Amino acid sequence: MPAPPIPNLPNPRADHDDSFFQGKNWLSASINRLIDAITPKCRENTRILSQGMDAPLPLLIRLRLRMHFLMCCYCKRYAAQLRYIRKASRAFPQYCGNVVTATLPDAVKERMKTLLRREAGER
Repeated sequence: MPAPPIPNLPNPRADHDDSFFQGKNWLSASINRLIDAITPKCRENTRILSQGMDAPLPLLIRLRLRMHFLMCCYCKRYAAQLRYIRKASRAFPQYCGNVVTATLPDAVKERMKTLLRREAGER
């Protein structure tokens, strides 16, 4: 017997959601659907935001991100967190070389490779 269809329910909003369009009325919900149709999904946005830390993003991509932020407080918060991490890491460049240089023993590396190969072969 096939699984019952999943109802097309709106994304539940958290109490702390500060998005501009929250889908609480017909117009806001319609604008949300339009923005959702023309902007990348959240998973893609996180990848794009990370790439934007390395190189400038094209104007169209930046506009789509801004539009997505109008309806998604989580992506907006993720972008702010990335900016904070970047700012904090630039504030303390003298500590960048103090990274732990410990490595795993070769026996442990080989055991991990074996387990990963075995797991990949079982699928």
